[in-house]
Amino acid sequence: MCIFLWRLFLGCIILSVCVPAFTYEDNPNPFIEVPYRFNFSPTIIPFEFEQGFANMPLSEDLGILNSNFFSAEEPEAEELNREVLYYTIEAMDRPFLLYNAEEFLNTPTYDGSGQAMHPDIAYFSQGWNGYKYWMAMTPYPGSRRSYENASVLVSNDGYSWSVPPGLKNPIIEPIFHKGNNADTDLVYQPQTDELWIYYVCFKDRLSSLYRVKSKDGIIWTDRELILQEPGFGIISPSIVYKDGIYHFWYVDAGSHGINAGSTIVKYRSSPDGINWSGSEVVDIKIEGRSVWHLDVIYVPVYDEYWMLFPAYGSGVNANRTSLFFARAKQPLGSWLTFSNPVLERGSRESWDSSRIYRASFIYDDLNNKIRVWYSAAKKRYWPIPTIYDWFTGYTEANYIPQDYLIELAVESASVD
Repeated sequence: MCIFLWRLFLGCIILSVCVPAFTYEDNPNPFIEVPYRFNFSPTIIPFEFEQGFANMPLSEDLGILNSNFFSAEEPEAEELNREVLYYTIEAMDRPFLLYNAEEFLNTPTYDGSGQAMHPDIAYFSQGWNGYKYWMAMTPYPGSRRSYENASVLVSNDGYSWSVPPGLKNPIIEPIFHKGNNADTDLVYQPQTDELWIYYVCFKDRLSSLYRVKSKDGIIWTDRELILQEPGFGIISPSIVYKDGIYHFWYVDAGSHGINAGSTIVKYRSSPDGINWSGSEVVDIKIEGRSVWHLDVIYVPVYDEYWMLFPAYGSGVNANRTSLFFARAKQPLGSWLTFSNPVLERGSRESWDSSRIYRASFIYDDLNNKIRVWYSAAKKRYWPIPTIYDWFTGYTEANYIPQDYLIELAVESASVD
């Protein structure tokens, strides 16, 4: 039993690889019974399957592979198992592939434009104060920074968003001159049952990290100054609370901000979300690219930290970005990156044609779904070609458990 991969190159089929099918019956860590989406680069056309797998519908550009593997009984195939399956995994140049949202979401903003960007999502399976999804974001109509003030929306399905009754956005004091607010991040504190929003204020050649808190999502405290760095030293804070520790990742763009030819990802930790350790440089690299507005989550089922971030070509500014994925076992460990983006800019006519920006995401382990809310921009070509309109869209994809496939291949190869 085997799967055949066909690669298309310059209109000619040049490669066929037979991948043996394996059993998971004796494996101590069997697959979760959900389908896995196998995404390949555009040069690889869909799978052709021989007998041996069940329930494998194919679409135009991907195959859905059910987790029910059957055993490879041919002894001569054992030696080939590990090499071929590892090749198959390496051929997948990213662990999932997102499709551009056809339309942006309806995200009410206090200025009336509906142009919301830099989202961050907190999800509660049983709801929190009446809603399963809470979003922090900032309006950014026509790239006008004075409107970039932290605001809150709610939803019970992740698609239809509204202002919670009783709340008046923005939840912070706006800045109208010589500076701007930006870059919201939402954190749930389980001990106090509170939502915290961190955000950055760029003013007086400083990046100042502030925090506001709420017990109901409606009434928010006055801002607290948490941390300051010179220039654009704190961009896109992303804070994860796990086992009594706050983990804090952010981008340092030096004194040039969006015009920085390169950036550094930094990390801090804290026992209380206020007093932070010294900064350390995070080992995350994609050759020829610089990391921009990142978001990090912890995924318990894999015991890993996952990051989504737009990136741009090193040596240029951050005006043209695509979305990338990385993962690590430790907050400050070496992050595994992938050379190709999981989401590209849309076509010229689409709402996300110019920039893919900050994205927020959750992992739905029951359905093996990565669910992504991403902000993006479209340039106005008339009457002023330097103005961008910003919105937030939704997309999702199935995740490929790559390490487990490699482990399965190794175990199968060792079976007598």
